[in-house]
Amino acid sequence: MERGKYIELCQRASFKTDSSGAWWKTEWNREELVRWKGSLYVPVDYRFGFRKGKALHTAILHDLKANTEYTVLLAEVEAAEPQGSTGENKHEV
Repeated sequence: MERGKYIELCQRASFKTDSSGAWWKTEWNREELVRWKGSLYVPVDYRFGFRKGKALHTAILHDLKANTEYTVLLAEVEAAEPQGSTGENKHEV
């Protein structure tokens, strides 16, 4: 995933989580989530660093089904494409 888009999603998620009071109280649209290894996650943070002299871009993802966060390579993260317009685009935690 492109870094700018991911950071924008993190920012939106932070506003939405803050206004609802908690990530599990928030109703997420698919467009606000990201996909990693086939599952949907809330994008919560971005980290930049170096490993063995090479730039490392990492995404911190919150699991929708468990109180767990994963730190993964940003290159492995994809946008969660919206489902059809039949009302199935809501994912409630």
